Amino acid sequence: MQNADELRVAVKALRERAGFSIRGIADLMGMSASGYSHYEQRIKEPYLPMKFAVPFAEALEARGIQRDEVFALAQPAGSVLSLEEDLPPFRDLDQGEPGKSTLVPVYDVHASAGGGAVNHEEPEVYSLAFPPAYLKRLTSSSPGNLAIISVKGESMEPTLLDDDIVLLDASKTNLSYDGLFVLRFDDALHVKRVGRAPKKGHVTIISDNKDLYPPMLMSSDEIEAVGKVLWYGRKV
Repeated sequence: MQNADELRVAVKALRERAGFSIRGIADLMGMSASGYSHYEQRIKEPYLPMKFAVPFAEALEARGIQRDEVFALAQPAGSVLSLEEDLPPFRDLDQGEPGKSTLVPVYDVHASAGGGAVNHEEPEVYSLAFPPAYLKRLTSSSPGNLAIISVKGESMEPTLLDDDIVLLDASKTNLSYDGLFVLRFDDALHVKRVGRAPKKGHVTIISDNKDLYPPMLMSSDEIEAVGKVLWYGRKV
């Protein structure tokens, strides 16, 4: 297994083989140059997080470098779960080249659909593989903006159940539009619907289980939008 020093050298070597400058590849990946430089100069872990590895691999692939070379530097073997064989609707889509998939990181984080769960750490535990064509139907955002977390509680029933997982787009944080969002307020993460409010500078926080959880009017200054929910998965 590589160490952090070897990882930094390998990342730099891949970029240089592809003929990219730091700013050039950072722009292509939707990152700042300093944010990208972390992975060549300062990263302390012995492998790349998938939220970096996926857009990095996509950028390099256009210059002839195989994705496998990047993913060999990413999560330890056996950490990737694939949905392609388990979700029949995906197989009906044109996925381009066989075997290609986009990896979305799954974080050990719970967003409350109930009383509120406090989250202090957000470790990445594994990744889910999605067909690129399916993701494009969900969002035009870069894969680096996507993440998957789990849902706890009953306030969003019947739409979301306890232990469901949700795919969120961290680039979509404008609460001027109605929708289902992951929000941070009261020192916790919550999955809620956001609706317009009669009072300026406020939004209506809506739970689908309205009998037990009535709507709340909250100031926009009290809420941080983490991302918009695009998709959910459920155990059977």
